[in-house]
Amino acid sequence: LSCCIELSHMFHHLYKLPSIPLNFVLANILLRRNIYYYYAFAFGILFCIIAFHYFSKNS
Repeated sequence: LSCCIELSHMFHHLYKLPSIPLNFVLANILLRRNIYYYYAFAFGILFCIIAFHYFSKNS
């Protein structure tokens, strides 16, 4: 669930799609339990999306 929230937020910034603000409440609850795992996973996903976005623009 937390990765879906993060993906929704990142796609909103990259592609100007509508994000779901209410999901940030759920993200905050999940972060209290799994903060280190969540951030490691989120940065990994963020890196992959940025790399994909960069290479798709330059190809």
